[in-house]
Amino acid sequence: MKRQEARLLGDLIPLYLRTMGLEQSVNISRIYSAWEMVVGEKSAACTVSRNFRNGKLYCRINSPVIKNRLFMERGQIRDKINTLLTSDIVKEIVLL
Repeated sequence: MKRQEARLLGDLIPLYLRTMGLEQSVNISRIYSAWEMVVGEKSAACTVSRNFRNGKLYCRINSPVIKNRLFMERGQIRDKINTLLTSDIVKEIVLL
């Protein structure tokens, strides 16, 4: 086995995830976690289902009051999620 130059583990993990085809799944998991952190515990509890596809985060909310509040703040929520993820992954939030 030939030795290669030393690399940081933080550089190798994203490379490994990309080559194994797991990068998208990890990003989706991170998006869902960021959603829960940004909207808060009560709003996250009212989120029945989430789906991420083509830059859009689809969330089904079972409370009309919370859905209306999140609808008004969806631009700020998107920005906070992208800040947590340190990339511009979420382009739009669709509340169902």
